Amino acid sequence: MVSARALANTVLSRAFAEGKPVTPMKLQKILYFICRDYVQKNGQRLVSEDFLAWDYGPVLRSVYDDFKGYGSRRIDKFARSTDGKAYVVNAEAAPEAMASIDEMWERCRDYTGIELSKKTHKPGTAWYRAYTSGSPCLLDEDIANDRIF
Repeated sequence: MVSARALANTVLSRAFAEGKPVTPMKLQKILYFICRDYVQKNGQRLVSEDFLAWDYGPVLRSVYDDFKGYGSRRIDKFARSTDGKAYVVNAEAAPEAMASIDEMWERCRDYTGIELSKKTHKPGTAWYRAYTSGSPCLLDEDIANDRIF
């Protein structure tokens, strides 16, 4: 497993290098698609944190807390740990994670957060099942069976 913060920073590193704008909403959706892809390919979670079923789609609370100050604006800085460092996923130590990051970044980078949110909101998705049932979190089984995007 990797930390949600390191995963977010890895996506942001790509975004900064390519000059692609990433808002907090877009980041959350990309993280969801990465984690979904990873569990479908590897049969286990990528992050320990649950995705919450919020109004605009799946959310990792720790990442929300790190970037909520941006509102709907483009993120321009990495999340920092308590030691002041910005950690990313170690590509050599986690090649399967990097494969999911690479694939989902390629698929998602040109979409807006709203466009990605619409994808997570389709009937039958893991978010839809959790949200309409009143569950606060997406179920691992639903994420593993989510076939959107």
